[in-house]
Amino acid sequence: MDTTIMEDAVVMPLRRVTLSGRLAQYESEEPEKISVVLLKGFTAVAFDIAIALGVATVSFLFFMGKLVAPYERGFYCYEVDSLSKPFYPNTINTYHLLSVSLGLPLLCIIFAEAIFFHSAKGTNKLRKYFAAVTFIFLEYVAAYTLGTFIMEVSPA
Repeated sequence: MDTTIMEDAVVMPLRRVTLSGRLAQYESEEPEKISVVLLKGFTAVAFDIAIALGVATVSFLFFMGKLVAPYERGFYCYEVDSLSKPFYPNTINTYHLLSVSLGLPLLCIIFAEAIFFHSAKGTNKLRKYFAAVTFIFLEYVAAYTLGTFIMEVSPA
């Protein structure tokens, strides 16, 4: 068997798997309207991010609910009594926490990539913009999920 085929089968870049990556690779003979490209791009990004967040949520719920019990800790400083606090569950609303920790980075990525997109040269810029936003945010979601797993499991 040819090793190049085997290497291609083993290593699959993210652009082949995501809709926005496939959108960035697509080049048509005739130019498309910007509104059509925007609609396709926003749909692809939303779908890719929804799938990634869904997989992260399901894996987190399975991992934390079935395999490992989360470690709950309070804050204790025995030298100053006013600093010692017991553990209070849900002091920050989960919706607020997720909207800030996932929504704010997404907005920052969108605006930063828009600045790069504005100064970029070449063809297919808008499609590549959507792919770049998706790839960077998916990397962030993967790191966020892994960090959350580690924080929930670690006792210290």
